[in-house]
Amino acid sequence: MPRVEKSEFPKTNGADTRAPARLTLRDRKLMGWAGRVRVTVKMPSILVIDSSTMHAWAFKRILGDGYDVEIAADIGTALGLAKAVPRDLIVLDVMAPSLRGFEICALLKSDLDTAHIPVIFTAAQVDMAEEERGFRLGAVDFIHKPLSPSLVRARIEMHLRLYDNTRLLSEMVAERAIRVDFPKREILPGGSLGPDYH
Repeated sequence: MPRVEKSEFPKTNGADTRAPARLTLRDRKLMGWAGRVRVTVKMPSILVIDSSTMHAWAFKRILGDGYDVEIAADIGTALGLAKAVPRDLIVLDVMAPSLRGFEICALLKSDLDTAHIPVIFTAAQVDMAEEERGFRLGAVDFIHKPLSPSLVRARIEMHLRLYDNTRLLSEMVAERAIRVDFPKREILPGGSLGPDYH
């Protein structure tokens, strides 16, 4: 979900009201509305992998201008673009013969660089066994074709929020672990550290 960068600008008589449309817990933490912080929101990066150009562009049109959407139509391009920039979500056609969607998902989930990225499968026809296989491979959802614009936007938005909040919680846990595990040391004259103590 939206990545937030902040920069200082001169104080005004009132608080800045130009808030981004979607705010996560991390956004609010970083923003600290005090009339001094200008927020720049980066668009979520979504990779759509579909051998059908029509379906891929349909996703791009449905999501509109609020997302950075790239399209891949073959395995090589898909795996390359998945690593090219940090992705927030991957939408993957599971049934296209030229793509082998389950295989791509397995490759993504076995690579440390892409394993964390949520994958949503799309399919025109899929049975329960295939859906179960998709979830076992690590997919977070299925979107069925023909596409419903309102349902697509709602599901994409939901999974982006979940992904962003999961990242935030992971960062908080990591920061806490560093604070708890970092050895306490006595500061000796001259600023050097003495032996560890607890």
